[in-house]
Amino acid sequence: MSSKDVLFSYMMKMVGLPYIYGGDDPMTGFDCSGLVLEFLWSQGIGPREDTTANGIMYRYRPNFIDKPEFGALAFYGGDPTKCTHVGICLNNHLMLEAGGGGSKTLNEHIAAAANAYVRIRPIYQRFDIIGFAMPPWPWLDEGWFSQFRQKPSLPLTR
Repeated sequence: MSSKDVLFSYMMKMVGLPYIYGGDDPMTGFDCSGLVLEFLWSQGIGPREDTTANGIMYRYRPNFIDKPEFGALAFYGGDPTKCTHVGICLNNHLMLEAGGGGSKTLNEHIAAAANAYVRIRPIYQRFDIIGFAMPPWPWLDEGWFSQFRQKPSLPLTR
């Protein structure tokens, strides 16, 4: 099973968990940045510190891409200097996000009343998209893509 398959399987297990403001734990719930960080950490590529959607955007800004694809991070907020929401793309039109809540969504009862949870939504359902970035996922070194990477030169022998 490739690391891409492992990540997809792990992502699908999060669907239905409650949105909890500041949450970053699969046992209790997530907010948008906590959910994305969980996936980055699961693959060993996330920042060491807990951070906001805006912090994640600034970390991966050099990796911006033109179109969404599996694994790309989708950033929202309207203002390109201030991201207020992040999700992770499942393909070119759907994403996984922790949404529907806000700073007052502090437990699962409030989340249930607000219909706030980890869910699959169309990427373009929101109109305040800033852009997409592709983190350095391990599968980018697996399979067909690896043939395009520069290989180390071998010592010449006589």
